[in-house]
Amino acid sequence: MPDSPENLPAIDEEFVAELTANQPALHSFIVSLMPGDSASDEVLQRTNLTLWRKRETYQSGTNFRAWAFECAKWTLRAYLKEKRRSSWLIVDDELTRAITERMVERIPVEADAPQAALRMCLERLRPMDRELVLSHYEEEETLAEVSKRCGRTIGTLKVTLFRLRAALRRCISDRLATGAANT
Repeated sequence: MPDSPENLPAIDEEFVAELTANQPALHSFIVSLMPGDSASDEVLQRTNLTLWRKRETYQSGTNFRAWAFECAKWTLRAYLKEKRRSSWLIVDDELTRAITERMVERIPVEADAPQAALRMCLERLRPMDRELVLSHYEEEETLAEVSKRCGRTIGTLKVTLFRLRAALRRCISDRLATGAANT
């Protein structure tokens, strides 16, 4: 199977990682250019297809998000031309450029905030609690495996993980509410 993940060239793997990481930002950008239009998901899919087809033109190490936004802008224009609905689209290139620049600057913080808050909150856990959470959820170690390794009962681990998840949920909510995910 030539296109299975195991057979993708390293450049394609890097591209897929960038594309996946930027999906929330790309979707937000498209929605900002199509306020109230339910076709934003279709435009996102068309944009993803266009990005994949043009992946060889992307230069590794450059700003993937800016390149993807530019591609999304042109994909949206083609979509609107095809659907003959361009009357509401902001056609002023200067305004479109300003929106693009603002979204490129703003979205990285907003889209990455929950993950940044989670990382910060995990760092605040006691080392043994952090290790428990990471081994179970990140390394996908079963409770039986964790129990055997650390000498605690499965029931005790369930209660501990419940409490740790609740503490992380509160910490993340607090950090997001105060905008302190990166501090």
